[in-house]
Amino acid sequence: MIGLVKSSDFVKLFLSYSLVAVFLFATDARLAAQPVIYSEGFDSPVGANGDVYFTDSPSYNGITDGTSSGGITTGASFAGNSNENGEIRSSVTAGYGTISAPQAGSDFLYENTNKAFTAPIVVFSTQGTTINLTTNTNYTFSFYLNNQDNISEAVIQPTINGVAIGSTLSATGVNSWEQFSVNWNSGSATSGVFELDNSNLNGNGNDFGIDTIQVTTVPEPGQWATWALVLVLGLVFVHRAISRSKRFPARA
Repeated sequence: MIGLVKSSDFVKLFLSYSLVAVFLFATDARLAAQPVIYSEGFDSPVGANGDVYFTDSPSYNGITDGTSSGGITTGASFAGNSNENGEIRSSVTAGYGTISAPQAGSDFLYENTNKAFTAPIVVFSTQGTTINLTTNTNYTFSFYLNNQDNISEAVIQPTINGVAIGSTLSATGVNSWEQFSVNWNSGSATSGVFELDNSNLNGNGNDFGIDTIQVTTVPEPGQWATWALVLVLGLVFVHRAISRSKRFPARA
């Protein structure tokens, strides 16, 4: 390479390739790093019974001792309720199925649905927790779902500020965590209430776990375009330098 290219051109080529590598790394890192603005993994209990506070329906409310935090009196606990709903568990096993471990961390939210409903019920909601948003910004709302059995799988509908986002979601298989996510633009909203509703009204089966709920900011497409432009310019420079070296080879 050095024999075919002038020393100055070789330096330019080296620097160009280095710059391309740096920009590729920076782009990769930036796209992978979506800032997390809210996260709930059910691993940080705060109450006497291992309480994790969030808003849910009475049927799924696992906090039954009257305790509260910040005005929220519902959520989940190590004790759960009498129907084994709203329980914080590290694993669960019954004759009809198993969830052997959390998706991440030490615990997950367990729901053992045991009665029929007439309308979708709130499994999890951030109502009562202020989640500040930037207007006209893209966000991703994600969570993990795991079926304890396949008798009648949970049908989860994500909603944001009371509006259903995307279609209903169900996990496949048993004892296997599956991640789901929906994208949403905040528009004029400066805060958000993020909710997961179970649209399966069946009381037979419908037993599941939820873990690692997150709201993240999506990088702006305009930034991607800038990185792509810089990368292309770098590649053009490399190409021109190589072409020039072939037309004007260095003399021995």
